[in-house]
Amino acid sequence: MDKIELKAFDRVLVRDDDHERWQADLYGQYTAYNMVSPHHVIGGGNFAQCIPYEGNEHLLGTTDSYVPERWEPKRGDKYYYIDWDPSDGFFTNYSVWVEDENYEDVNWESGNCFRTEEEAKQVMDEMNEALEGILSRVPGKLFDR
Repeated sequence: MDKIELKAFDRVLVRDDDHERWQADLYGQYTAYNMVSPHHVIGGGNFAQCIPYEGNEHLLGTTDSYVPERWEPKRGDKYYYIDWDPSDGFFTNYSVWVEDENYEDVNWESGNCFRTEEEAKQVMDEMNEALEGILSRVPGKLFDR
């Protein structure tokens, strides 16, 4: 998930746990010393979960999950994707978004399009872990990995 940048007096929705209802407030500050509930609001109190109000108005008063908007590259944007090599497994690669390229459409539609290398590496690590688990149960050697 992308890091959300908030500043003082931004309208936000806050709560502590997934089972609690989202409530509206104004953002105060991030309190690094309080890692359990680091988001301090103007109305008083600290909360573990804090998201922008704009674009999430439908969540107010509900216990629904926050689903961030998916990033979509524009022409000229650098983006990262996960590639495959039988001897190395999954690895990250990057390209510049051209538009109207078939491989870009495939990457975008399959969810294999990331804004940062860190995001791509996180998913790549999970994929390599899953692959290792599968290959450890298969007799013989399917791949060089």
